Amino acid sequence: MSAGPARQFAVTIDETVEREATVRPRSGTEVEVQLNGSSYVVRMGPRQGALRVGWINGRRIAFAWDRADDEESEGVRIFLGGTGFQVTLLDAMTKQLRELKKASGAASEVKVKAPMPGVVLSVPVEAGQTVREGDVLCILEAMKMQNEIRANRDGVVQSVGVEPGRSVARNDLLVVLAPPATTEAPEASNNGANNNNNSPV
Repeated sequence: MSAGPARQFAVTIDETVEREATVRPRSGTEVEVQLNGSSYVVRMGPRQGALRVGWINGRRIAFAWDRADDEESEGVRIFLGGTGFQVTLLDAMTKQLRELKKASGAASEVKVKAPMPGVVLSVPVEAGQTVREGDVLCILEAMKMQNEIRANRDGVVQSVGVEPGRSVARNDLLVVLAPPATTEAPEASNNGANNNNNSPV
């Protein structure tokens, strides 16, 4: 069994949890993953209907994913054990480019779209509300599972495009986030300058 070269990746889950991982190909569909100081042997199996079968250290798992097909979305939506996770795997260069892109777009609005078809269960935000990165913006029911759609940065809710009970398709607009409000520093008082002008010196 010949192993290929190892590659470093940043693994992001739901835009809030980030881990560094080392992935080394082993053979066929099997890879070795070093994550949080632990080693995992991951092997992908065949599809079984809407599910995909795999093994982690010999333990069988079944999961489903919904790959984003628009340019604004990254990663895949994985459904495992009744819970949905947005998972992104980036190599070092792609991660750096993504961070630069995010920094350059910090002053622009963000359009939060549905990552999958589903039914809106709740929208716990409203226009004008300030949110922090990781706050829940919308809860969708899809594939009989509740999926929390979270803010990927701080901001102010500019508009809400859905309401509870509405069916949405993938990439339908859910919420628009505007950049967070900035507080301008107060102007310096001129009293000190005026007092200095009154000085005999």
